[in-house]
Amino acid sequence: MMIVRDAAGLPRAVGQMVRSVAHPSRWLWLVLTLAVGCAGAAQRAKPADKQLVTQEQEANRLFEDGKSMAAMGDYLRAEQYLVAAMERGFAVERAMPLLVLACVQSSRLRAVLTYVEPYLAERPHDWALREVLATVHLALGNSTDARKQLVKVIAHAPTRAEPHYLLAVLYRDQLHDPEAARVHADRYLALAPDSPRATDLDESLLAPEIAPSMPFKEGP
Repeated sequence: MMIVRDAAGLPRAVGQMVRSVAHPSRWLWLVLTLAVGCAGAAQRAKPADKQLVTQEQEANRLFEDGKSMAAMGDYLRAEQYLVAAMERGFAVERAMPLLVLACVQSSRLRAVLTYVEPYLAERPHDWALREVLATVHLALGNSTDARKQLVKVIAHAPTRAEPHYLLAVLYRDQLHDPEAARVHADRYLALAPDSPRATDLDESLLAPEIAPSMPFKEGP
């Protein structure tokens, strides 16, 4: 089966999935509302408080610079600014989605793993970001790791449709198991019948080019 790739070199379906899940609009809290302290309060602050305020301002500035670099399409510099912002105390939950997007857009998929895996070790129930992690593993050909992450999502969030889509793609394209692919495709179509991918997924899984399958065994 010929796999169509996008401009970043990702399989087209996978690239669309990464960008869809990783896009900052999926995290509404990414829209920052920075509070500005009054001058009088700053003058009464203790030296330690002043130092904290300065560090917070620097972290905020670096994050804003990272957003600007990303908006300009300079994703490598955006990554650098965002990492620096987090190192100076900027909220990781706010920076991570944009950092992931910057890495994906610059095709630095392995860098995504270095950022997301430690993040999820501390925040295991961020299912949307775990889907991103699985998608990156899928794009890199790490089928075992991709499947492991997706099964975790399904076990704890069974009504999420996207993990079933990704598993259908995984079983079809990498594990060559059309029976398992069909199971997850059917579940995806049941959960997201109006998805624009529904027709394409259904047709692709019925294509005769799919190789014979091994026995389907779903588990952790």
